[in-house]
Amino acid sequence: MVCLVAYVTLVTGACSAQKPTTRSFGPEVRVDLVIFFHRDITHQQIEDFWINTLSKPDVGRGHEHRDGVGDIVRRDAIQGHEAISVSFFPNASRAQRDSVEKDVRSSSLVYKVLKDIAPADVKKIE
Repeated sequence: MVCLVAYVTLVTGACSAQKPTTRSFGPEVRVDLVIFFHRDITHQQIEDFWINTLSKPDVGRGHEHRDGVGDIVRRDAIQGHEAISVSFFPNASRAQRDSVEKDVRSSSLVYKVLKDIAPADVKKIE
């Protein structure tokens, strides 16, 4: 019993000593990609794009973000173009970033992709 208490204390102490990682979030925060879709794209097509292009299967649990992808967020439409943003984890490899961007740009649903910009700074895309 004493060993179990010591183990739990050791593990709990080690976990609480770690600094939590926080990331800023919101339309004024720069993201890696802002993806705008063609005007005639439906909500379901955007959801399918999210699952098929930005996610990967997670056995028994549905889907999870592709390797290297930190956040995926729906954004306000601009000039009738629905949008989502993608932020990569800081430690995402160049290969992970390039693979996601290549797949995004090759989709027939995508109208335009902007890189390294705060969504709030985008006022016009045409």
